[in-house]
Amino acid sequence: MISKSIRNILFDLDGTLIDSAPDIINCIEQVYFNVLDKKIILSPSIIGPPLKEIIDSITPTIKNKKKDILIKEFRLYYDKSGYPKTKLYPGILNLFNKIKGIGLNIFIITNKPSKSTKKILKKLGIIDYCKDIATPDTLMGINMDKNKMLNHIINKWDLDKNKSILISDSYDDIIIAQKNLLPSAIVLYGYNNNKNIYKPSSNPPVYFLKCVKEISDLLGV
Repeated sequence: MISKSIRNILFDLDGTLIDSAPDIINCIEQVYFNVLDKKIILSPSIIGPPLKEIIDSITPTIKNKKKDILIKEFRLYYDKSGYPKTKLYPGILNLFNKIKGIGLNIFIITNKPSKSTKKILKKLGIIDYCKDIATPDTLMGINMDKNKMLNHIINKWDLDKNKSILISDSYDDIIIAQKNLLPSAIVLYGYNNNKNIYKPSSNPPVYFLKCVKEISDLLGV
């Protein structure tokens, strides 16, 4: 269990709180077929980075114009899909109830756009648990990466880093937390699949969690 002084939990979304891979993969595969007449088969390990980076990893030589079309078509197709297969990981709703029950603050930072993020959180019944949500398009005219989102939340709410923790399935997020001197925890059940093994320093601490119950145990809720 971490210090009971922790008041703020900043969660990543995909691969940490929700399993959205089936819907995202289906939409990407369908859009590639519709736009490029290209059949592709993807694995959940692609989930996490911004969509542009995902497309670059699938088709490294794609032209920017085609990439922009894929992104536009994906957004339309994804939002119209209704996210039928996206679900909370088992135990997340109970975890949120416990966190809110003892008065801790829940924040979400995600590479999803605001529109789809809020629609999914509403559908899954957890949007009202969130004190704030940061997405790439939270600030008008600024495209924020995860580092900027993290700092936006910290600065907006004047968070004490010693009383906050970032929880994510992405090692890239853990590195960002380390650079910002923020304690963090990586969940091993998400999409990272240990593809980027990172051995962080012990200050600030990093915790490795195998399941949602271990998040609860870490937070002491």
